[in-house]
Amino acid sequence: MWKGSVELPGSLCSHVEYTVKMGITQLQQTSTMAVTVPVQDIVIHKHFNPIGIIENDIALALLAFPVNFSASIQPVCLPEKAFMVQAGTECWVTGWGKVKEEDVPQASTQELQEAELNILRYETCNEVLSEKLESQFDVVKEGTVCAISSKGKDACQGDSGGPLVCEFNNSWVQVGIVSWGIGCGRSGYPGVYTEVSFYKDWLIARLSGLAKGPLLPDVDPSVRVQPLPHKPSWGSSVLEPPSQCSMPSPERKWPWQVSLQINNVHKCGGSLIAPRWVLTSAHCVRGHEEYTVRLGDTLLQSNSQNAVVIPVQDIICYNYYNYQTMRHDIALVLLALSVNYSAYIQPVCLPGKDFEVKAGTVCWATGWGRTLQFGPSHVPTLQETKQVILHYTTCNRMVKKQEKPFPKVVRKGMVCGYLEKSGGPCKGDAGGPLVCQFNDRWIQMGIVSWGIHCALKEVPAVYTDVRFYKDWVYGTMNQASILDSGGFFIPWVCLMLALSILVTL
Repeated sequence: MWKGSVELPGSLCSHVEYTVKMGITQLQQTSTMAVTVPVQDIVIHKHFNPIGIIENDIALALLAFPVNFSASIQPVCLPEKAFMVQAGTECWVTGWGKVKEEDVPQASTQELQEAELNILRYETCNEVLSEKLESQFDVVKEGTVCAISSKGKDACQGDSGGPLVCEFNNSWVQVGIVSWGIGCGRSGYPGVYTEVSFYKDWLIARLSGLAKGPLLPDVDPSVRVQPLPHKPSWGSSVLEPPSQCSMPSPERKWPWQVSLQINNVHKCGGSLIAPRWVLTSAHCVRGHEEYTVRLGDTLLQSNSQNAVVIPVQDIICYNYYNYQTMRHDIALVLLALSVNYSAYIQPVCLPGKDFEVKAGTVCWATGWGRTLQFGPSHVPTLQETKQVILHYTTCNRMVKKQEKPFPKVVRKGMVCGYLEKSGGPCKGDAGGPLVCQFNDRWIQMGIVSWGIHCALKEVPAVYTDVRFYKDWVYGTMNQASILDSGGFFIPWVCLMLALSILVTL
């Protein structure tokens, strides 16, 4: 019978210096995408029992510094506490462990392996393993989940601690942690995994405790620990959106919202998608300006201890951005340093490239822009407004009604939002996010781009469709991280020119 690589809780932290390597599938690979980070601290469940039947086999490793997400490094989603996985669900386990039971423990493979498994009912798993171990008692304890393969595949020694993930609604969710089993890949023998959802409260409490050290800000226990499928980013929100529209937003409601500023003056909105990356509109960016990003607060001028202001290192606009048609109105902002996440600062989730949003879906746009078409250039408090996704043809028809000489100005790579009872975003909101809630997670579907008028109920707002640019976003972040690591990075500069036809927001 094999178990996790942790022999005794005391020996793990006291006498061994751990590192974490990520971003590669080959252990000895010298890829520029590989990142090795020292481990600062390890927290083991206080009731972990390595003797006999393993129980509470879970631990958290605190890295010495934050990791920048890229195309090769992304966090996995965590399930809610009450999350249930049905028997028979197809899942996957990965690791660099032994590929054959008879191999010596040191014979781990150099290439990351994967195995397809099916979730097994708790009672069935107990019956099988109790019989194999000739035990009169339950050997599968509370807080574990079992998986089995009909092809004789399973995790083995060296895979301990690795993830068991299942795909739900286009997101990969980690339901288990490789813990123990009898042999490796024996026919009819299930593997036993620590059930992540069972330890959700423990995870949140421990993360909160770790965050009170000198390197990290306090973390509110009410914030869900759920990174974006990541592929992506997180997108957790503490509050549900209200039924009203065009109103001030409470603190911590939209923790990914940022203000792109010049000389501490708000110019555009944006959204945090990774520790060093902000998504915004290309038309927001002027050449030869020094930008900063303000995040963590709903008030532009407050002295809140939650607010963070970070200089912008580089801005990358989409290469084919067209200021006349407003096509490809998207840009990435690289921050000078990484952001530490907190209850007030969280990244938003990005949708998959093939993610579908139906017409009629209710979403929300946020920003500090005008609340009236001819009002002040921006307001001091973050505003929110409900938007209903419009079908492409409907949006074009409504836009053409306002701008008759210009047929079909809503093009591929754009998405429309509209609310019959009130207006949408306005000048000063540009670059900000349009987010929709799916399965208790907030996903950014659009970036505030343009409109014929603003804050008028007859006219839809047009957003850059984030799905359309998913490959560009990850490719650019990946390329920038490579160039930046060599101390050399030349950004593309995009200029905002005056528009005589379209109103940029």
